[in-house]
Amino acid sequence: MDVTGTTATWTPDGKTIYGLTLVDNKNSAGVWQFTGNALAVHTMNEKPFTVTYSASYTEHMADQEKVLRVTITSKQDPGLGHEQHQLAVILPSRDKPYSGHLTYDASEPIQLVSLIGPIAPKHVQGQPTWTVDGKIHYGLVLVDPNKSAGSWTFSGNALAVHTMNETSFTASYSVITGQLQSDYV
Repeated sequence: MDVTGTTATWTPDGKTIYGLTLVDNKNSAGVWQFTGNALAVHTMNEKPFTVTYSASYTEHMADQEKVLRVTITSKQDPGLGHEQHQLAVILPSRDKPYSGHLTYDASEPIQLVSLIGPIAPKHVQGQPTWTVDGKIHYGLVLVDPNKSAGSWTFSGNALAVHTMNETSFTASYSVITGQLQSDYV
């Protein structure tokens, strides 16, 4: 894992380095979906605290599923009309849709992007789309949590994080993916 930039990290021994996703919900109670190697509750206060919790989890080891942990730097969005934006592709486009869960921590607030398709030209009108060449279009699903960290359950033919800024950003993420079993999507 690349630990340069503003990615938060933790190490138990100075050699093994873990990327952190810090989520501050400003709440003392709540529910949070996560993806990762470990889960902890933390405070910036020096005083000890007590937490009551329940955790339900699934270990993903099946052949159809993959667990990815990466730190990436965004690049100029190649989509037509998006040339002033930054994009970091997490899962590249493919014919069969992905489904999964993403946990992310970015150097600035980002948008979550899922692409659906490609879609037929007759369906391009009336919905947001993304295209590189003006010929192959994808339905564009943008989720703007206005946060730099969090989690998202997604499905689609590609997955990315995005900003409308011209300067690059970094994002560390963990994603569990599977392939949707449906052939009619």
